[in-house]
Amino acid sequence: MFGMFAKPDLTLRERAFLMLHLVHVHLMGYVTHATWPSEDHRATAIDTWLRRRGKKAGVLFRAKISTAADEMSRFLAATLEKEDVQELYDLLNAAEQFGGQAGADVAHRVASLVDECERALIAKGMAS
Repeated sequence: MFGMFAKPDLTLRERAFLMLHLVHVHLMGYVTHATWPSEDHRATAIDTWLRRRGKKAGVLFRAKISTAADEMSRFLAATLEKEDVQELYDLLNAAEQFGGQAGADVAHRVASLVDECERALIAKGMAS
């Protein structure tokens, strides 16, 4: 029961990276399969991301960040041109594939997206 309310041990920046990872998962489903990921798929993506980094977060936080990423992804898909959604998806793929070895342009663009995720998390009261 306490795991449900456990406070995440993530900084705001880490929360933003997790949210961006979830947006990437959403866009992967949208771009490659024309569908949105299920709650189970999103939960698995969160678990994997946290485990790889040795981090923890309670069930309530996981649900909130999953919902926030879902909202952002659907907003992007609804407001951007199809080509722009594809470009965003490709950018996130490159960033994930090459990590710290990605070029300066990719790193700069991803940093801007992480900043946007931070602002969204702050607006939703999920900064701390």
